[in-house]
Amino acid sequence: MAAGKSKAGVAMFLLACMLALVGLFMVNKHIAQREKALKSKLAKNVEAVETVKVLFTSKEFKALDPFIPEGVVLRDVPKSFAPADAISTIEGVKELYAKMDLVPDEIIRASKTITKDEVENLAFSIPQGRRAITLSINDVKGVGFAVMSGDRVDVVGMFAEPGGDGNTMRSQLLLQDIQVLEVVSPGSEGKQRKSGNPSVTLAVTPSEAEVLALLELSAQLVLILRPVSDDSIYQSEGTTISSILGQGAQPVVAASETDGAQTIEIFTGGTRVTTKVPR
Repeated sequence: MAAGKSKAGVAMFLLACMLALVGLFMVNKHIAQREKALKSKLAKNVEAVETVKVLFTSKEFKALDPFIPEGVVLRDVPKSFAPADAISTIEGVKELYAKMDLVPDEIIRASKTITKDEVENLAFSIPQGRRAITLSINDVKGVGFAVMSGDRVDVVGMFAEPGGDGNTMRSQLLLQDIQVLEVVSPGSEGKQRKSGNPSVTLAVTPSEAEVLALLELSAQLVLILRPVSDDSIYQSEGTTISSILGQGAQPVVAASETDGAQTIEIFTGGTRVTTKVPR
C-alpha cells in the first residue's frame, strides 16, 4: 500500500515538472514574440522619420568672417527640424561671409550669410547699435593715412575754453576705443575707395555722433591710433596751455626798487604775481 502511494507521488511530481516546463516555454515564446513585434514597430517608426543634410558651424565665426571648409560640418537632421533656408552643402557657403556672429554647432542659414559684394557695402560693416559718421581728413589730424579700416582709435578735441576770451585752448580726450570703418585716401584700394575727398568713417553710438558732428564745426579733431587688443579706458580731465606751463615749474622771483619800495615779481609757469614791500 505504501509502495503504491510512493509511486503515485512520484508520478504527480513528474507531471508537475512537465507542466512547469511547458508553461515556462510558452511564456518565453510569448515574450520573444512581443519583443520581435516591438522591434519591428520601432524599426518602421525610424524608417518613417525622413532626414536631410544640414550644414553646421564647427567653430566660431565673427561677423564678416569668410566661411572655410575647416569651420563647417554636414549632419543629418530630421527634415521637420531643418529651417527652410538651411544650407545643405559645403559648396553652398563658398565665397560667402557670416552676416552676424555664429557660435559652434549652429545651423548655417542663407539669411545669416552675405556675399562679397555685400561685405564691401559699408552698411554691413556697422556693428549693432552703432552708426557710421564720416569726418573729413582735412579737419582731422593725428596719425594721418596710417589709420586703416578695422583699426581702433581715440578722438581728441582741441577747442577754445567756454567762457574764455577765445585765446585759451583746451585739449580733451572725447571718445575712446572707436572702430574705423573706412578710410578714403589718395590711391587707396579695395574697401578704402579711390575716389572722393580724403575722409575717415567711424562707428559710434548715436550720442557720440552728436558730439562729433558739433565739434567738427568748432574744434580741431585728432585721431590717436590704439594698439591691437588694447581696450583700456583712460580717465582724463583734459589740459590747457597754462596748466602745461605750470606743471612742475619752480617759481622765479625778480626784485626791483621803485619809490623807496621793493617790488617783487613771482613767475609760476605763465602766471605773474607782483607785490611791493616797503623798505
